[in-house]
Amino acid sequence: MARPQKQANLTEEQIENLAAFGCTDEEIAVLAGLSEGTIKRSFDPLLKKGRAGLRTNLRSAQVKKALGVFVPEYDKEGNRVDLYLTAPDNTMLIWLGKQYLAQSDKAETKDTSDPIDWDSIPPDIRDAFIAGKVNLDDVRRISRKR
Repeated sequence: MARPQKQANLTEEQIENLAAFGCTDEEIAVLAGLSEGTIKRSFDPLLKKGRAGLRTNLRSAQVKKALGVFVPEYDKEGNRVDLYLTAPDNTMLIWLGKQYLAQSDKAETKDTSDPIDWDSIPPDIRDAFIAGKVNLDDVRRISRKR
């Protein structure tokens, strides 16, 4: 004889909404009065749909934060002038650029100064530079004097 199945204390819509709000399977199981395994087995499509909705809403909020929220207005000449309700957020723009546009912080530096002929630098000065006791400008000054 099969065990009687427990009924959830929540509707399917409520379970999906809880997932869309960010609740864990464990939290939903407690509220539904079921085990976590039963929630995962019986309501997996609803959990996935709810969490996909959460991610969509978060992305939308991030893009709005990055771009700002504005109302298009027109001046007396009929030119469009956007009136921002919230200003664009540069930090969020940079973060989204890194996430979706493969942008990164790469600083390229080029040394345009004269190359140093290390063979002409006395060994004690070269060793002092390596040890951090003399800076590169001092080494260049010494090499010019010779």
